[in-house]
Amino acid sequence: MATPPLPVAPKKSGCLKIGLIIVGCLFVGFVGLAVIGWMLTSPEDKARIRAEREAREVEEAAGQQPDPPVDPEAARQAAEASKPAPDPDRDARIAAAATQQREKESTAKAKREADAKAATVPYHPKSVEAQVEEIARSLYGERFKSSTAWQDPKSKTWSIQVNITDESGSPAGIQRGIVKLAAYCHPEGLQVSDFTVGVFSSLTDGLGNKSEGSLVVVSVNREAAARINWKNHDEIDFHRAFDTTKVLPSYREKWEKSELW
Repeated sequence: MATPPLPVAPKKSGCLKIGLIIVGCLFVGFVGLAVIGWMLTSPEDKARIRAEREAREVEEAAGQQPDPPVDPEAARQAAEASKPAPDPDRDARIAAAATQQREKESTAKAKREADAKAATVPYHPKSVEAQVEEIARSLYGERFKSSTAWQDPKSKTWSIQVNITDESGSPAGIQRGIVKLAAYCHPEGLQVSDFTVGVFSSLTDGLGNKSEGSLVVVSVNREAAARINWKNHDEIDFHRAFDTTKVLPSYREKWEKSELW
């Protein structure tokens, strides 16, 4: 059997040859231009270019080098040097500040306790009645009849009642005395919820018989009580500060027409 003939290699076309020739020419031209450009570069520019290239190489090499090993002793010395200088008075200042703070807190506590004490009744509960009686006797002398004072166990407020006698029959005089008595029985800190004054006088009935009877009974107006300034008792309007709860019918007109300011 005859051996088959080997295939014949195709011949290169004319276009491929022309393309290879053009590429070769361009490469040679580019290299030639580079060589000509370098030859035309001034010596100063060549030196600058070399220096820039060497600087870049040095920077790249430095960036790739590992950090130098740390000396423990040098690090300790640097840390010691960075510490602030010792302050011999530091402990003394801290102690003084602590003492000052304790004194401040102690003063504030004492003030709070004093304010709380001032807001409470300044008398011992058992002595309030004696205080009221002493005040009434000092103002009315023998005209003082009786007095009572008792404290509500829940509200801790006081109810005070004073009974006096009067034979003058002068409404203005009676009213002026009652205002002063109420002012003295309302000291700062004493919580008074009810204050009543009963005035008694010698009365004559239709048969000419005389006997002591109730002339008038008044009490502090509860709505006005919180607004009354007892320190200025000379300026208090009696009929605004007090309610008349009982008055002798024959004395009513005279009592109500009295204008005490």
